[in-house]
This record gives sequence, C-alpha cells and structure tokens, in this order.
Amino acid sequence: MKQKQNKTIAYLRVSSIDQDIEKNKADILKLANDKGLSIIKQIGGNSRGVLPLNM
Repeated sequence: MKQKQNKTIAYLRVSSIDQDIEKNKADILKLANDKGLSIIKQIGGNSRGVLPLNM
C-alpha cells in the first residue's frame, strides 16, 4: 500500500509595510521542510488583497 504524501498550501499575510513577506516565506518553507511537508502552492497577501507567490 502506498503511503499518502501530505500536500500543503502555505498562506502568508502581512498587514503593514514594516512586515516582510519574504522572511515569513523563508520561515514557512523551513518549518514545512522540518515537518516533512510538501508545499504545492503558496498564497500571499497584504491588507489590500491576496496574490499567488512564486516558489
């Protein structure tokens, strides 16, 4: 029987210009790697809306 691989979507959001979405992205990727998660999609946004992120 095949083992099911976890697929994860990462949602990153910043609410002020003082916050850095790229730092948050790096932290999330590290956490996913540590937990053995495979991120298949990243979505990011700010206080004005949501946009897809390049992986």
